[in-house]
Amino acid sequence: MSIFQLTDCRVRRLDLPAPGFQTARGDLDVRPIGLVQLWLHIDGQPAVGLGEIAPLEAWATESIDEAIEAVESVPTNAVPFGIDTITEAFPSIAGTPAARFAFETACLDALGQHRGVSIAELLHRGDGAPLHAIPVNGSLDLGQPPDAAADLVGAGFECVKVKVGADVEEALERVDSVRAAIPETQLRVDPNAVWTPIEAARFLDRVDPEGLDYVEQPVSADDLDALERLARTAPVCVAADESAHPAPRGRRLIDRAEVPVVVLKPAALGGLLVTRELAELALERGVRVTFTSALGSALERSAVAHLAAATSAHVGPHGLATGGIFEEDITEEPDLVGGGSMLLREGAGLGLNPRSDIIDTVSPDDSSMSRGDR
Repeated sequence: MSIFQLTDCRVRRLDLPAPGFQTARGDLDVRPIGLVQLWLHIDGQPAVGLGEIAPLEAWATESIDEAIEAVESVPTNAVPFGIDTITEAFPSIAGTPAARFAFETACLDALGQHRGVSIAELLHRGDGAPLHAIPVNGSLDLGQPPDAAADLVGAGFECVKVKVGADVEEALERVDSVRAAIPETQLRVDPNAVWTPIEAARFLDRVDPEGLDYVEQPVSADDLDALERLARTAPVCVAADESAHPAPRGRRLIDRAEVPVVVLKPAALGGLLVTRELAELALERGVRVTFTSALGSALERSAVAHLAAATSAHVGPHGLATGGIFEEDITEEPDLVGGGSMLLREGAGLGLNPRSDIIDTVSPDDSSMSRGDR
């Protein structure tokens, strides 16, 4: 087990423009994130890693300001810690999942670079090797017309996630229209938890099950009884998203195994490691897993892609092809998405090369150390 010691920590808030992305819970015009940069010593050797704060209110995480404050409160030159004891070493991030995800990701990024391996290789357990490409679904938000789904299929997606609104009749019509545009393609439907149990039951009873993978989080995140009842009785598959967060509720939901699919967001669960534990529990209980981003930047998407590649027993497709919502990102290099798959970025750690204008290349505590120097 490698021993870490933190020497410097910096957070920079960024507001990424994401005009026009629409869901039943509202529009996303700007996505605030916090770029976390850590300088550490790993087994006595200098290292630097990147993480991302990407909280989402609907998933019971802290606000962006609370997360940034939690990370900035982490003391430098603290006692040595291990990757599994981050929360114990730094209590300020214990109750802030988005902050903990960012801090842990940065540590894993640094550790991967220190060892010359990817985060997927660090996280992989069992025989074989991590995947180099993971299957992903396309996404059709509420602002896009149904026939735009044909463009997604033309780009190689074999599964398309369709956002629908609060009106059940309109949602049924939208799904029918999308199906008419792409009749051979698997569909996922996501109302973002806006229906009552009665409305959800009406939709689930009437939607055409042909080619329908699942309906994601049809009711409020807090109404676990209704979600599980619908999953038991509906003629189509029901998935949990918001209800699978935070981690204690997700563990309870998976352990009960009443809902056959869970959608897991590491940025909302508190890190890649706890998400891996939940995914492994799901495999034991016969529950299928979809890993998704929290609509974060390329850094957050890359981190989750490494977890998906390391946890290949869960074949997806995963919800990570969301980079297209941004006008600009933290890297000039676009995600490698094609043919319905996302390729992992090459290189150790995250393999990410952020724009030079948004990171600090030199730490005042170690002027000879910059990201990538090993």
